[in-house]
Amino acid sequence: MEAATRQSMGKSSHGEWCTPPVVLDCVYEVGEVALDPCSNLCSIIRAKKEVRLPEDGLQVEWAYVAQQLGGLVFVNPPYGRKVKRWIQKCVDEAREGAEIILLCAARVDTKWFQDLIFNTAAAICFWKGRIRFIDGNTGKQGDPSFFPSAIVYWGPNIDKFTDAFEGKGHMVINFREQVQRAAEEVVTPEWLHG
Repeated sequence: MEAATRQSMGKSSHGEWCTPPVVLDCVYEVGEVALDPCSNLCSIIRAKKEVRLPEDGLQVEWAYVAQQLGGLVFVNPPYGRKVKRWIQKCVDEAREGAEIILLCAARVDTKWFQDLIFNTAAAICFWKGRIRFIDGNTGKQGDPSFFPSAIVYWGPNIDKFTDAFEGKGHMVINFREQVQRAAEEVVTPEWLHG
């Protein structure tokens, strides 16, 4: 592979690439979007609150906003070196009670994917094929991305998430999350109370 091709993979001349309707339709099946902390002028996400530059979406209290407005947080962060900060923010805000759907590159070999996503997410959909993002400069659908994508879910509605993204790719459900949910739902039989 030529050096120029390798350099362009995963990079673009601008950072404004928007989530296409094929992904958003699935997100809306899970729930209303209360917050889009990574919005831009060309975004087509129907969010109750959008955070755009120069405001920093990492400084917003996502769980608080989502609770106040009612709905989930949808995150399609800027790709690049800062992506780990966005993933860490997803983990932190999910611990505060936010329901979050993240669209990111399926970089399963990276430390951030291994440590932050695999160890904390309730479910992951590894998108089948390459997503064609919308060019934020032209509003037109671009070529297929150079990388595979993952849709990551933190929250209590795993069944809604898996139903919404059914057929869109391979689904992985966090076994620990499932066991914990099952344990919380266990009802002790009356005869054990003695």
